[in-house]
Amino acid sequence: TQLAPVFLFLANQDRVFLYLTIMFGLSCVLNATGLFFLIKQTPPRQAVVRKYLIIIQIVLIVNDVHLEMGFQPIPLFPILGGYAVGWLIQAGVSVLIEMCVYIIVYVFTGILIILCLIYRHQTVVLEGNKFKFRTV
Repeated sequence: TQLAPVFLFLANQDRVFLYLTIMFGLSCVLNATGLFFLIKQTPPRQAVVRKYLIIIQIVLIVNDVHLEMGFQPIPLFPILGGYAVGWLIQAGVSVLIEMCVYIIVYVFTGILIILCLIYRHQTVVLEGNKFKFRTV
């Protein structure tokens, strides 16, 4: 069987851009608010966890800027595909490279979250517990 061509009307593409811009704006406001509270409102006794959370927040801000400005993907449904029109794509960077950067940043974010959880867990676990890591 022959596949039907996929066509995205310009009005639909503009609507997707509008939704992405609205989500990016809300994300910027929420990220800035979260970063402000992490820097100004975190108690001194949580200084180490605060460092992890600030790094996670900064990585997420960088990822948002990369995704919404540099990459700007347009998903095509119901097919599993899409295209990108961001300024990095217009500068000649491959969509594959952009997708790899996007995935690597999210994996890095996941690793940071796991490290933060492990640190918090180790501060709560009592000495002598079998779940307490030994310092090497």
